[in-house]
Amino acid sequence: MTRRHGRAGRGRARGVRPASPLVLVLALALALVAGCTATGPVGAPGGASPSAGGGTDAPAPPPPGSRVLFFGDSYTAGYGASSEEAAFPALTAADFGWDADVRAGPGTGFVAGGGVGQVYLERLGTVDPPRPDLVVLQGGLNDARLVQDTAVERTAALRFLAELDRRFPGVPVVLLGPPLVPSIPDVAVRRVDRALAEAAAQAGVRYVSPAQEGWDVASRLTADDLHPDDDGHAYLAARLAAALRASGG
Repeated sequence: MTRRHGRAGRGRARGVRPASPLVLVLALALALVAGCTATGPVGAPGGASPSAGGGTDAPAPPPPGSRVLFFGDSYTAGYGASSEEAAFPALTAADFGWDADVRAGPGTGFVAGGGVGQVYLERLGTVDPPRPDLVVLQGGLNDARLVQDTAVERTAALRFLAELDRRFPGVPVVLLGPPLVPSIPDVAVRRVDRALAEAAAQAGVRYVSPAQEGWDVASRLTADDLHPDDDGHAYLAARLAAALRASGG
């Protein structure tokens, strides 16, 4: 079952809960960068070694009937799909028998405010979703248009992950990074991908990297060369489901 709120929303999930992110590590990271919203390029050029896979091993996927929060941008909202049911959150939820709660905003990210004018951290406080049993957090593609320093993206992601842990202690989080698409330079996407991999590793959450794992989303896009079509959403759902099953044993 899928519930949407605005352009997105869904609801109901239960599962194994891993240890929370390390508060001390997050606190140290938060001190590095204060502001994370921007309308133009953020920070200065920088980089860090990619962390393939990133984070920690995820628990087994929650059982059927569980509440799963899908939080993200226009991909999570289902842009490019012919219907809500054809979007990757609904398809993933149907695969596992979950009740999905979709909260998504077009153009948004950890540092990108998008059309709603709110970064992820601000949006989380606005939508205030009920406690899930798993969070699938998707994003980073919109940030790739702005971020020039991995520290900016990493710190913004850590702030959001810390807030998730504060609101939903013990709830597993899977962070789904950005894919490579023709409309955004690969170097920009990979910069954000590295930052998110590092944030996931520091926070102790599972990171799934379409960019590092060679997901072929680029051949399954709409005419805008940015959003997945029905085939693209089905592909995302299948790859995500496979990653969840593999990491959960």
